[in-house]
Amino acid sequence: MAGTGTYIMSAQVEERAALGFVWDPLYHTTSAAEPTILFIDSSHRLWWDIGTDLNYMQLGADGSPEGGKFGNASSLFYWYLPEISAQGAVIQLREVEVEVRKGVAELSLGVGVYRDGGISQMVDSAWASNVATVVRRHWTPGTNDTCYSALLYIYGAMTASYTPTATPPEIRRIRLRATVMAEQVHEIEVTVLLTEGDERSVRQRFEDLRAMPTNGVHLLRHPIRGEVEYVTVNQVVPTFVFQAGADQPEAAATLRMRRADF
Repeated sequence: MAGTGTYIMSAQVEERAALGFVWDPLYHTTSAAEPTILFIDSSHRLWWDIGTDLNYMQLGADGSPEGGKFGNASSLFYWYLPEISAQGAVIQLREVEVEVRKGVAELSLGVGVYRDGGISQMVDSAWASNVATVVRRHWTPGTNDTCYSALLYIYGAMTASYTPTATPPEIRRIRLRATVMAEQVHEIEVTVLLTEGDERSVRQRFEDLRAMPTNGVHLLRHPIRGEVEYVTVNQVVPTFVFQAGADQPEAAATLRMRRADF
């Protein structure tokens, strides 16, 4: 893995992890050259080359390194997680929870996000990896941190006094908390007189209207502009309308509708 120098990473099975495994760095060098040789022999030795140097590391039967130390002073790393989405719905980002073990003061961690493929944004502030086992970082309350998709990443910075160790810090779990936003809809309300029209009775006209919510999508024409759109009727409510100059109210029905998806 190239980036800030070159890393060789190892995936370790971890059932509690979001992906079913966690990444462990096996090797790092400040050289940007990528290995052209990378293989494991029958004695469980991992071989690789950097420039003109040929290196090897002894691995255990499960693929984990035996001995050795991890990390490098004055270096950075980034761990990008799979992009998530809510199948076309808008999500409001709330909180990221990160569980870290074996943290040290010389390693600072932080959380970043790309919303809908936009620019990178930091989530809250970075923290020293030894301050707590579980750390929560929040988006700014009251802001509109919404998106259709989000790509989270963890970044780390090792200070000049960081000492490579055989028991490096581990990121054990990452949890994103978000809210799926309610879909915005265009609500339409129409009142229909039941005393005007054909020979049907007021009751029959109302019963016909009351059946509309179960009859799928309907075509609605604007009485003045003549525009048409498709709607679904959600509710039919009986009411009365006072016409100008009339002594008595007239029976009517109010239709509460929403614009259909097509």
